[in-house]
Order: sequence, then structure tokens, then C-alpha cells
Amino acid sequence: MSKIWTIVRNEWTLMRRSAATWWAGGLFLAAVAYAIVGGLAWQATRAAETASTELQARSGLAEQRAAAAETPGRVGGASTYAALPPGPLAAFSVGLTDLLPERAEISIWRRPDTLFGRYQLESPLSLLVGRFDLGFVVLYLLPLFVLVLSYDMLAREREGGRLALILTQPISLSRLLAAKVVARLIPLTLLLTALVALTALLAGTPSTAWLRLAGWGVIAWLYSVFWLAVCALVAAVARRPETCATLLAALWLVVVLVMPGLLDVVARATHPVPSRLEYVTAMRQASSAASRESAELLSRYYHEHPELAANGEQGGFMPAYYAAERDVERRLAPLIDDFEQRLGQQQGLVERWGYASPAVLAQEALIETAGASLWRHRAYASQARTFLAEWHAELAPRIFLGQSLEAADYDRLPQFTFAEPAVSRRRFAGSVLGLALPSLLAFVLAWRRLDRMAVAE
Repeated sequence: MSKIWTIVRNEWTLMRRSAATWWAGGLFLAAVAYAIVGGLAWQATRAAETASTELQARSGLAEQRAAAAETPGRVGGASTYAALPPGPLAAFSVGLTDLLPERAEISIWRRPDTLFGRYQLESPLSLLVGRFDLGFVVLYLLPLFVLVLSYDMLAREREGGRLALILTQPISLSRLLAAKVVARLIPLTLLLTALVALTALLAGTPSTAWLRLAGWGVIAWLYSVFWLAVCALVAAVARRPETCATLLAALWLVVVLVMPGLLDVVARATHPVPSRLEYVTAMRQASSAASRESAELLSRYYHEHPELAANGEQGGFMPAYYAAERDVERRLAPLIDDFEQRLGQQQGLVERWGYASPAVLAQEALIETAGASLWRHRAYASQARTFLAEWHAELAPRIFLGQSLEAADYDRLPQFTFAEPAVSRRRFAGSVLGLALPSLLAFVLAWRRLDRMAVAE
């Protein structure tokens, strides 16, 4: 054991004296600093937007209530918002939060398909390029940093003719490689721990999110271990430093860039979502049909809800319009359900085949633990639609009964509170296994190959 630690200390000395280590480390830390600053700015922006939306919702209802205290208000004039707060670890990973709407306008005239009709203003170029966050650094730049530190773990000694001399000592080739891996794993572990702790401290991460924080750190650490294992396997196979560097660069391209892109193409081709034109055409057809059948729809609605008939008067623009909107909603429901189903199928395909690329597993786990995944937004959309249904249930009868809103009625209106979904244990465990097992396999293959090699090598 003492000989292994001697090798570890010697490796640390060599890395400290290497210019490549200082250049790679400096660039990596600069990227990390930029990502942390950008992540904190994004979290502050999203928090400010959410606070503004919630304030607008509260002040709007307060103004409506104050006006109703003097003159009863119209049912159709009542409105509010359902806001999606930033994720628990918004400063760590932006994920899909810059692509999806974060607020829904709630009123009696809104349908589930028009809840998110107004998106926040955002630069199309920024949306195309994406945001430079800590998750991006871990996924794309951390592997490169690991490769710079580890690509020549054995090739350097082979090329310099020192390997045979080292092996004259009572240590096997596999243990030599293990010591070199440990010499890199320890500082990487300390670096990742410091980065996660610093970002959490600067972002003011609440204690309720510590479990998510630990999960985010575990995934980042396992991802770095995977690339160390790849370096170890290449070191056991290739003999020259330039060969090792070429192989590792090619593997980085395939694992980090090619496989995720190919998986995305396959998912979209296998389960294509309905086009925007198809939806617009269906909506126009449904609206036209509802307009033509307005009287019949209103009569049918009263027949299904006889308690809404006020003094035998079954007419008026607002009841007819509301009944027509419900018919449009009914006609569009299959198309929306089909869209949601295909979107879920795409995500399911990515989960099943994501094991082909550890980068995909790491990305999915990082954005889910950070609260920036598609699953979280779908939970928000479901809660917003439920809230809209509660709003309709409270206000729709007043339209048909011809009632206005008194000041006290505003106090009984439902209020929206987003219930944060928990991280899926099944998906997280799958990501952990999908990163740990290939790493273990790579280490085992590397050590078995080295054990079979001649001592002279």
C-alpha cells in the first residue's frame, strides 16, 4: 500500500509540474466560473419573472375585488395566472426551462390548449445555441479536462523507456495503473465537491433541496469516473501517447456529440409529433363547426346541465360562446392527447436507448435533479390544466345563471400553488447504474489486459 501512495504522490508532483495541467485546469476553472455566474443570473431572472407573475396575479384579483365592492363585476373579466417557479437547482442546469413557457393565463375563456399561448420573449439565437451552465461544463468540458490529465497514464513511461525500470519494483502493471487512476480521481472528487458546494452556497440552495444537490453531485462524479475508466482502458490498449489522444478524442466525439444527436433523430423519426399546421387546421375546423352549431350546442349543454337554466331563459351570447368553446375543446382533445402521447414516447425511447451513451444518461439525470426537465414541465402543465378546470367549475355556472361577481366571491376563487414533483427514483437509479457499470467494466478489462502483458512491457 505504501508503494501505491508513493506513486500517487509522484503523479501529483508530475501533474503540478506539467504545463498542460495548468493550461487545462485554468481554462476549465474559467469555464466553470463563467457557467456559475451565468447560472446565478438565470436563476435570478427566473425568480424575478415568477415573482412578477405572482404579484400581477394577486394585484389583478385585488383590483377586481375592489371594483366589485362598488359594482359587481363580470364573470368573464376575472383572470389570474399559474406560474412555474424556477427549479430547486436552477443555477446548476437550465435544461429545457428556456424553451418552455413558465406561466399560464387563467380565465373562464381559456381552453387547455390555449393556456400557454403567450411565451416569454427570448432571443431565437440564444434558444438555438443554449445556455452555458454548470451542467454544460460537466457534460462537455469535464471529459476533456479528464482526458488531458489522463491520456498518457502509461504511454508516457512506455515511450520514455521507464516502464520496465518501474516494474522492476515489487508492483504489478495493473496496480501501477490503479495508482495513477487514484492520483487523478482524488483531486477530481475534491474539485467537483468544491464546485457543487460553492454553487449551492452562492445560489442560496434551500435545505429541502440538499438531497437533489447530492444526487446532482453523484451523477457528475460518476460521469468523471466513467471517463477515467475509458482513459484506463485506452492506456492498457494503446502504446503511444498520440495514439491514446486520438482514440480518446474520437470516443469523446462519439459518446458526447454523435450518439445523443443520433438518438434525438431516431426518437423524432420513430414518434413524430403532429405538425403545427395540422393543429391550426383542426382548431379552425372545430371553431367553424362550433359557430355553425351554436344554437344546437347551447341547447345540448343545457340538456346536460339542467341546473344552469335560469328562469327558463336559455340564450345569450356568453352562454352560447362558452358552450361553443367547450365543444372546440372536446374536438381538439384527441389531437392534444396524441401529441402528449407521442412526446412521452419520444422521452421513453431516449430513456431506453440512452444507455448507449453515458452522456445522455448524465444529461437526463442532471436536468431532472436540477428541476429543469420535460417531466417537471409536464407536471406543471397538468397542474395548470387542473387549476383551469377548478376555475371553470367555480365561474361557469354564473355565466348561465346570469350572476355577477361580488367582492366576497373573489375570496372563494381557487389559488394556484405548484406542487414540486419528486425526482424519479427509477430513472435516477437507472442513470447511476448506466454510468457505474460501464466504468466498472472498463476498469476490469483494462486490469485484465495488463495482468496478461509481459513484465518487460
